[in-house]
Amino acid sequence: MNTLIETKESTFSEAIVQTMSSREIAELCDKRHDHVMRDIKKMLEELNAPKFGVVDFSGYYLDSKGETRPCYHLPKRECLILVSGYSTSLRAKIIDRWQELEKQVATPQINLANALENPLTIKQLLLESINQLEDLRNEVSTLKPKAEALEGLKRSDGLFGLINDWCYQYMPVFSL
Repeated sequence: MNTLIETKESTFSEAIVQTMSSREIAELCDKRHDHVMRDIKKMLEELNAPKFGVVDFSGYYLDSKGETRPCYHLPKRECLILVSGYSTSLRAKIIDRWQELEKQVATPQINLANALENPLTIKQLLLESINQLEDLRNEVSTLKPKAEALEGLKRSDGLFGLINDWCYQYMPVFSL
C-alpha cells in the first residue's frame, strides 16, 4: 500500500479500535476519494445511530500540497457496511485488506535489537527458523522429481516435448 495511507487505531468510547481511512478505501476500490467520502456520509446518515455519528469517524490528512483535507476513519463494521453496496470484487479487496490488518495485530513484529537480549526470544526465533527450513526441504524433495522429469522432456533445441530428438533427425516430416 501507499505509504501516505495509514491504517490507524482510533479511540471510540474509551476503546482502541482499528480503522481504515477513506483514502485507503478509495485506493483499494479504485474510486475517487470524494465519491467515497460522499458514500460514507450517506451511509452514516442512514445508520442514524447517535453513538456512531459522522463526527466520531471524521479525521484529516495533509495532501501533496501540504493542505489539510477531510477524511474518515472507519472501524471494520462500518467499512464492511459501506462496501456491501459496492461490487463483489471491491468487497473482496476490502475484506482481504481487513484480514491482513487483523493478522498483523495477531502476529506482532519482533524488534530484532531487543530480541538478541532475550534468550527465550532467540530460542523461539531459532525453532521457527528450523521449522521453516524443514518445510522448505520437504517442498524441495517433493518438487525435485518433477523438475528432473521435466528436464527429461527437454529437447536438444531447448524446447519441451514428448517426441524424441531422433524423430527430428531421421523423419524431417515431423519437424516444425
